[in-house]
Amino acid sequence: MAVFLLKGMQGSSYTAPAVGVSTGFGDVATDYWAAAWIKQLAAEGITGGCGGGNYCPDSTVTRAQMAVFLLKGKNGASFAPPQCFSTGFTDVAADYWAAAFINNWSLTASPAAAAPASTVPIPM
Repeated sequence: MAVFLLKGMQGSSYTAPAVGVSTGFGDVATDYWAAAWIKQLAAEGITGGCGGGNYCPDSTVTRAQMAVFLLKGKNGASFAPPQCFSTGFTDVAADYWAAAFINNWSLTASPAAAAPASTVPIPM
């Protein structure tokens, strides 16, 4: 995911800088295949990992987490969407921690945002 996000943000020819002596995450070794990408994604403020000093590179990413990643990747690390009072999704309450991100992504990403996941384009 780190490679996908950074190439979307920086362009398809982008290559992450060398890792150096540490990735900054206890569960990402410097020789891990995506170490440089993960470290750069954190350096750009798009992720802080999964907690406890870890990144959890093998964990599943939820749609809530992906909405945050995509919007911060597109708009910058400090992006905060406006508060929402209804997400438009019956399974996402307006007071859910990522409701504003989910709502904003569904409204601004593309008309296909409500299409099945396999057909949704990811504009950056």
